[in-house]
Amino acid sequence: MEDLITRQFAAFDRVVDFGASHPLNPALPAVTTLLANLATVQTALVDSGDNQAFGRSQFRGGSAYRQSVAAEVREQMRPINKIARALKPAQYPGVREQFRMPRSNSYQSLIAGADAFISAATPIKQVFVDRGLPADFDTQLAAKKAALVAATTQKNAGHATQMSGTAGLLAKSREGMEILHELDSILSYQYRNDPALLAAWKGACHVERDAETEAETPPGAAPAPSPAA
Repeated sequence: MEDLITRQFAAFDRVVDFGASHPLNPALPAVTTLLANLATVQTALVDSGDNQAFGRSQFRGGSAYRQSVAAEVREQMRPINKIARALKPAQYPGVREQFRMPRSNSYQSLIAGADAFISAATPIKQVFVDRGLPADFDTQLAAKKAALVAATTQKNAGHATQMSGTAGLLAKSREGMEILHELDSILSYQYRNDPALLAAWKGACHVERDAETEAETPPGAAPAPSPAA
């Protein structure tokens, strides 16, 4: 699809240049308006392409960063979980259940699990510090969780920008082709008595198609003759 849009954009560019180099005399208001509209479509296509590329890079960057931060969040949660599981239930009832590692591998479950760890650790924070965790282990986990949320937001925003750019490309390319067809209906008639100019116009407005595969030889057909020695 992007290759087709690229070829359409090239045709739009040729047509705008052709219109500037071969003005009608007398000028036709419809042609002047259509050429101006096509130039506007060109600008919009460039903007949409930039948005698509930026969104794609933002999406990929956010996705890779999110994976890295998620691994760090799990790494900080594991020792908390291990210490909680070793605490005596009679002395710390319900603590084991409060510090279970998320069963789901989803990022939302990991974020929710980190939030639960932080909340549950607040009233018994010293218990974990006495067993070797840093005094700010809960703050560290909160910071990593916030980074994971931010990475998720970046990824989602990049995806939205990419989709918006793609939609813009498709819409504007369709609009440009409609303008091109209308221009062709007018200029083909205007150049009907000038074969050279008509051929130049047809070359300018032509949109190249995908290369077609060579047709197979039908069954029973004679093979192509070999070149003479």
